[in-house]
Amino acid sequence: MLLYDANLSPNLVEHLSDIFPNSKHVFSLGIQSSDELIWEKAYEKKLIIVTKDNDFNKILEKKGFPPKIIQIKRGNCSTSSVVTLLKENCETIIAFTKNPEAGILFLV
Repeated sequence: MLLYDANLSPNLVEHLSDIFPNSKHVFSLGIQSSDELIWEKAYEKKLIIVTKDNDFNKILEKKGFPPKIIQIKRGNCSTSSVVTLLKENCETIIAFTKNPEAGILFLV
């Protein structure tokens, strides 16, 4: 379902497995930091990219979606803060995944 970018903790997979099962972290796919490669893997595996990185917006503008993007618009914050943010927005995220006209979701 979700693909957590390198700028987010790999621990998110475990912390959120109850509400976002089958999610992955880029490290588990052997990807370190190539945004283009992350984009391609997300497309191939039908995953939604979760990131703090603005670079994916540029790719989305060029290529469109899928994959969809969830962008966390917070500066430095703890993993527990990200977990809380994603849990609090679970229903919004699920609705976003089902909306065929939405390509990006900003979470603040």
